[in-house]
Parts: sequence; structure tokens; C-alpha cells
Amino acid sequence: MTVCKRLLSTCHSATRIVSAIQPTGEPHLGNYLGALKHWISLQEQHQDCVFGVADNHVFTSKTNSAKQVRQNTHSQVAVLLSLGLDPERVILYKHSAVLQHTALAWLLSTAATSG
Repeated sequence: MTVCKRLLSTCHSATRIVSAIQPTGEPHLGNYLGALKHWISLQEQHQDCVFGVADNHVFTSKTNSAKQVRQNTHSQVAVLLSLGLDPERVILYKHSAVLQHTALAWLLSTAATSG
């Protein structure tokens, strides 16, 4: 089942937790204390959690090579799984794999300009 179909099939939930982390480098203690340990506890408390690796957002900061972004993304996913994030209990996705996100961002940026 694709990420979009799985997201749509669970829209009945009253509370959905959505969070993502950028793969800008090696995961560190700040990532763990600031977000990752909370993700692990949230999967225990809530039925409907969506966690992702926001690899598209890496390009809004200092640009790494595509190869480095891929390596960092794989490393980040490995860390999430090793910390106990369970893809059977949460939706875990790679941002760039959801093409609709990029299409929606483009549509919104042309129709709802800022400033």
C-alpha cells in the first residue's frame, strides 16, 4: 500500500501525530533528546503517528551532494529503526517518495503567494 493510500485510509482518527526530521548529517544527541525519544513514546501512546525523513527539505539549507543526501537519509532511517520505531505501528516515509507532496507545494506556491 502506498503512503498516500495508507494516510487516506486512516483519516478517521481524531488525533494524528505528524513529524519529520531532516537528514542534514549524522544523527546526534540533540536529535534524540529533541525529537526521536518522543517519537518512540508517541508510538506507544497514539494509534495514528506519521513520521518521516524530510529529504527534500535538505535542499533549502546548505546543499549537500545528492549522494550525501541519500547516505544521510539511509543512515537516519537506520537510526529510527534501531531506536525502536516500529513501521508496523506507525507510518514511516521518505519525503521525496511522496510525489504528491511536491506537486501540492508547487500548486500552493503558485496560487497562494506570500507577502
